[in-house]
Amino acid sequence: MKKPTTGGEAIRLTNRTAKALREQARRQQFILRLSAVILSVVLSGLSVYLGMQRILFVPLVLLGAIALDALLLALARSRYLQLTGQAICTEAAARIMRGERAEQQRIMQAQRDLEKIKADLSAPRKDKRPAPEPDDEDEDLFGDTPVTTARMPRATAQTEALAPIPAQAETVHRRRRQPRLQVIQGEQAK
Repeated sequence: MKKPTTGGEAIRLTNRTAKALREQARRQQFILRLSAVILSVVLSGLSVYLGMQRILFVPLVLLGAIALDALLLALARSRYLQLTGQAICTEAAARIMRGERAEQQRIMQAQRDLEKIKADLSAPRKDKRPAPEPDDEDEDLFGDTPVTTARMPRATAQTEALAPIPAQAETVHRRRRQPRLQVIQGEQAK
């Protein structure tokens, strides 16, 4: 059984820029959380100092500390999500570009192969051997079994065509082929 991932590790990033963005997101979140803790400690000390002079300052300073902590923690979460989103978008863009580049390379290779085949076919043969027949080249596809067709007398073929179909053939159910899953990108979802 697969253990669920936590901490934002569900998406595997392969692009260096995306990895750097995710690391930057973690770093900024840590710095903002650390600053919230340090600010809380400083403001708590300030409330104690001001509370010795006047007790009214204690709840006011503590409420200010709570508000600033909440603001810093919300900012930390926001920056983390923003940079992680940028990392995911960067990774997706890199994958699309790799796929397009691979497709272009396949097309170019197919064109080069086609040109080589055309050049081979149009070049005059230097050796005196006759050109092999197309069927000779494809023998390895069919294996060692010879392909033969059975000939039946016309009378036998006509009687078989008129014979009733067995009950088993009528009850055969065929499964329909399910369409493949498709990845929807960009504006295709609409």
